[in-house]
Amino acid sequence: MSKRTLFLSGTIILLALVLAGCTLGRGSASRITPTPTKTVRPLFTSTITPTATPLPTNTPLPTDTPVPPTETPLPPTDTPAPPTEAPTEAIPTSTPAPPTDTPEPAAPTNTPKPRPTNTPAPPTNTPKPQVDFRVVEQRLMAKAENEAQNHMVLIRVADAAGNALSGVVVWDANHPDQEAVSGTKPEPYHAEYLFWNYDGYQLEVKGANSEKTKVISTDVHKIPLEDLVAAGYCTDVANCNPDDLVQHYCWYVTLQRTW
Repeated sequence: MSKRTLFLSGTIILLALVLAGCTLGRGSASRITPTPTKTVRPLFTSTITPTATPLPTNTPLPTDTPVPPTETPLPPTDTPAPPTEAPTEAIPTSTPAPPTDTPEPAAPTNTPKPRPTNTPAPPTNTPKPQVDFRVVEQRLMAKAENEAQNHMVLIRVADAAGNALSGVVVWDANHPDQEAVSGTKPEPYHAEYLFWNYDGYQLEVKGANSEKTKVISTDVHKIPLEDLVAAGYCTDVANCNPDDLVQHYCWYVTLQRTW
């Protein structure tokens, strides 16, 4: 509340008190018995001399001065703050890395070291085969194939690649009166050598350094028991009795050139 307002309020209250006193004085005079003579009352004058009161100035009311906001910390994020200073690239040095926990080597054993062998030097020239023809097949014809009981040798002569060679003579030097020439019969076995007796034969290429076959024959007693079992004439060696096998036999023979 301003000073001017307070001053006006006080003046009004004071005037109200003066007026109230005058009213009370009149009431008391009415109860006094008048005297025969009239006495003139002096007029009541106000003894209060108003003084000049300076007008109040407009004093600004205090305002709510806002409190400066404080810095609210931001919630932490997963993004790390950028470094204030750019990291300087480390210059590699020649300092070796610290050794790791290398396991200790196992204790040496008493294993003897192999002795060095004398490795022969590789041959400069390919050695020539010891033979011109070698025997690559010699087997007894199966029982089911020889129901006619033929007695002969079916012969095939081939080159190193397995192709048939014609005009090659096959014989047994112990029976010079009999020969077989390749290409005189149809493929694949293109030569035949007949058994005219029960002798044993060892066939080879005539006029060449050739291997010989094992002893082959149409005589069952000259045929190994293992061959009789393989061809189906016996079930096993223990129960194979040549005396029970009365018939003629045939063979397959293949001679292959080595070069």
